[in-house]
Amino acid sequence: MIESRMIEVPDGIDAGTQIPLTTISGAGPGPVLALVAGNHGYEYPPVLALQKLRSQVAPAQLSGTVIMVHVANMPSFVGRTVYFSPVDGKNLNRVYPGRRDGTVSERIAFAITTQVIEKADYVLDLHCGDGNESLRPYVYQVVPADEETECRDRLRLARFGLHARSTERLAPNRFPLSPTDHLE
Repeated sequence: MIESRMIEVPDGIDAGTQIPLTTISGAGPGPVLALVAGNHGYEYPPVLALQKLRSQVAPAQLSGTVIMVHVANMPSFVGRTVYFSPVDGKNLNRVYPGRRDGTVSERIAFAITTQVIEKADYVLDLHCGDGNESLRPYVYQVVPADEETECRDRLRLARFGLHARSTERLAPNRFPLSPTDHLE
């Protein structure tokens, strides 16, 4: 089953917004994968990638669930701003897990944390070079607590020709509060 909807981010100290979301539920049980695009308003390729992926996932052949956040930061996307929201001047990627009563960026982060990240077994926070950057493909990776999983993850990345950057070793069963809390 494929369901598309908007997460409503209510008005607060500034205007609210909406976050477009698609949930694809597979025919059988399995893990929940969350894919988050559009944290930065000028990073278009991940947004386009999720649009393309949505039409290619066959629910009947899927075990588990895929949650796609198509544009996390609508104010920045519509305003075509690099890194920072035109509303509150904040970098969405640096305010997770957010605040229910904060600025629009903090409320967006709170909504994504509570309605997407906390429901996921795996989270991929998709980025690319912003409007002023030129980047080579890479992945930030939270290093698992055990060596076997770490080796398996590095092999998967190598198969895609990606370089892993390990930044933190997590205790077993500790899930980052956001897709980016391990990057600071």
